[in-house]
Amino acid sequence: MVASTFKPIIERCISEARRAHSHPAKLVVLTNLLREFGIELTELLPGIEKKVGSKIYGFRGSEDLLFRSVIFEIKVDLDKEINDAKEKLKKYFQAMLEAKPEERFVGIATDVINFKAFKPVIKGDQVVDVSEIGSMNLSTTPVEEAILWLDSFIFYKPKIRPTADDLKFRFGPGSPTHSLAVDTLRGL
Repeated sequence: MVASTFKPIIERCISEARRAHSHPAKLVVLTNLLREFGIELTELLPGIEKKVGSKIYGFRGSEDLLFRSVIFEIKVDLDKEINDAKEKLKKYFQAMLEAKPEERFVGIATDVINFKAFKPVIKGDQVVDVSEIGSMNLSTTPVEEAILWLDSFIFYKPKIRPTADDLKFRFGPGSPTHSLAVDTLRGL
């Protein structure tokens, strides 16, 4: 079963995240966790400290990690730094909207124990805010739910049989797929 395979991995991640007291250390813990999902380091490297900029907001900066359509904003203590994370995600969403207007991105602010997912709130061609679409605490969420939650964002395909819970996490209310699809449909 998937839970029994991932339980020691999740426990190790939580332990490492609690000992990581700097931004680079948290990035290492996150990349190690993503590698456990079958993502190769070579897939992650191009997105680490990815340089972006926005003409509308007049800024240049570096996303902590861009993997596929997910922008990871890493914090040492997410509870204390959530407002900063939201502001940075807003800028990064704007930069991605300007660079790749046809793509849809989600953002995950994390200290690698707490994860909060966001989507951009777009008016015209400008990101005016971010909206939370889900959250998960790795230390309190059951392992199988934590795996499904993370998997719904990074689009890893485990060799498990889809269940009602799996479908709910991937496509139901609160999933990134549902949230982005609803926005697209409203736009039409």
